[in-house]
Amino acid sequence: MDWKILEKTMEFENRHRKIEKWSVQIPSGQNKDVWVSLHPDAVIVVGIDEQDHILLVRQFFLSKMEKLYSCVAGGVQNGQTPEGAAREELLEESGYEAHELISLGKVARDKWQTGDVHYFLAKGIKKVADQHLEPLEDIDVAFVSVDECKQLLKDSQIHDIGCALGVHKALEYLDRK
Repeated sequence: MDWKILEKTMEFENRHRKIEKWSVQIPSGQNKDVWVSLHPDAVIVVGIDEQDHILLVRQFFLSKMEKLYSCVAGGVQNGQTPEGAAREELLEESGYEAHELISLGKVARDKWQTGDVHYFLAKGIKKVADQHLEPLEDIDVAFVSVDECKQLLKDSQIHDIGCALGVHKALEYLDRK
């Protein structure tokens, strides 16, 4: 017997979150309720300039009450491609544009969340504008060398798990080239 969704009910919804209760039948035949967080797809972007400096961001994490290393990231809006969202977020959060955008793959967010996370390496980035941040965004652009980036990753100083994976994927790609 396979998993079967019997019913979905919206339990909570606001501007930033939607949570549904899914009544499911599991392979043993039992019925169970689970709560699933609904999300659109997201993008995570790691930039690199012509001098091989990695663009990260230092972003205020309210949950930690400090600025921590992270990546350019954001949601894929309705009608937008992941590539379009990656370019838009890179420009908005950093003021940079990429000469070349390389897909590094995608992963599911989590077993209890919908949406995929798409990873990109933005090569040949150049400053073209000022940041255009949302009111709750407090982001500084931070450039580090490839070696410094590897050390930040090794020392668990890149604090968002999705970003850490994105940085790992970008460094792995660059090591192959």
